[in-house]
Amino acid sequence: MLKSQRSGFTLIELIVFIVVIGIVSAAIFVPLQVTAVKTPEATRQMIATELAQQRMELILGRRYLQGYSVSVLDPCALGSPPTACTPPSGYNVNVNIVNISLGKSITVTVSGLGNATLVANIGNY
Repeated sequence: MLKSQRSGFTLIELIVFIVVIGIVSAAIFVPLQVTAVKTPEATRQMIATELAQQRMELILGRRYLQGYSVSVLDPCALGSPPTACTPPSGYNVNVNIVNISLGKSITVTVSGLGNATLVANIGNY
């Protein structure tokens, strides 16, 4: 009687291999991710990006609430700015609104402890 030759892997061998690879991957990448997230530079960049996003939302939200025929302005540059316009210590927020061929280009730049730039182009409609 001839023994049949075995080719390939059994299901149990494949499952064990996948589990081992998962454990090794977790042991390597989880500490790297925790270290990267908790670095001061990453936190400062995240704050800068969030500040740029908030200012852009203030500008676009004002336009949405007051009607699209209203001029595109930075509410923080008007007479009595909302409290959200005051950036945390160490950050500066600058807004540049320029005319482009079919509308306006809004650039929000955050500098200081972290840097971020956000650009939105809106149409005249």
